[in-house]
Amino acid sequence: EAGAALAAYQEAARLEPDVAGWQIALGGAWEQSGDLIEARAHYERAVELAPGEPAAWRALAAFSLGYQIELVDLGLVSVRRLLVLAPGDWSAYDLAGQILLETGDPVGAEVMLKRAMELDPTQAAVSLHLALVYLQGPLPSNAYAYLVNARTFDPEGAIGWQANRLLEQYFP
Repeated sequence: EAGAALAAYQEAARLEPDVAGWQIALGGAWEQSGDLIEARAHYERAVELAPGEPAAWRALAAFSLGYQIELVDLGLVSVRRLLVLAPGDWSAYDLAGQILLETGDPVGAEVMLKRAMELDPTQAAVSLHLALVYLQGPLPSNAYAYLVNARTFDPEGAIGWQANRLLEQYFP
C-alpha cells in the first residue's frame, strides 16, 4: 500500500510539479517507506514552492520534531514561520511548545502551550503536552489537572491512554 501511494504521488507531482501539496504527500509517503532523506527533501521543496502556505511549514516542523532532526535549525525555524502564517491555529502553538520543550526551553514551551489552550481549551494533545512541561519542572503537581483534562477529552484514544498512564505513575 505504501508503495502504491508513493507511486501515485510521484505521478501527481510529475504532472503538477509546482503544487506544494503533492510534495507534502510525497514527504509523507517517503516517511512511510523509511527514507527520511527523501521525505525531508520533499517537505523542503513544498516550503520552496509555497512559502506562504502554513501546511508546508507545519509538515516540515512536524517532521523535524517527529524524528528529532535539527530541532533548532529546522524545527524552530519552521514553526516560527508557521506561527506567523497561522496565528490563530492552536495546533501551531502546540507544535511550537513541543519543539521548545525538546530544545530545552520549558518556559517558552509553557507560553506556547498556554496560548494553544487559550485558542482551543478542549484539545487533549495540548493538555498532555502542558502536563509534560510541568512533570519535568520544579512543580510536577501542576501536571495533575492537565492530565485529567487530557484523559477526559480523549477517553478512548492514544492521548487519553498516555495521560492515564502518567496519572497512574505520578499520582497513584
